[in-house]
Amino acid sequence: MNDAEYKATQEQILFAAFIIDNLDLNTFLQRIARTFALGPIIAPTLYKKGMDKLDQVRRLAIAAQHFQGEVHRQKEEARKAGEEPTL
Repeated sequence: MNDAEYKATQEQILFAAFIIDNLDLNTFLQRIARTFALGPIIAPTLYKKGMDKLDQVRRLAIAAQHFQGEVHRQKEEARKAGEEPTL
């Protein structure tokens, strides 16, 4: 990895942190849970077609929640140190 690639990767990670920080992932995952619970009853055919893709999104949202937690921890650490969070 050259310097330009390193810098681009760093900027992309910070950009991802900014985006993920502002998502309401708890509510999003609750809606997915309701879909998994009610989908087979309300729309079994549609549920079967979309279940795999929805599970992929659910797993990514769970991973994003962990990432979001780290972003929140780092912002809190910066605040406690009297610094302005850069994320």
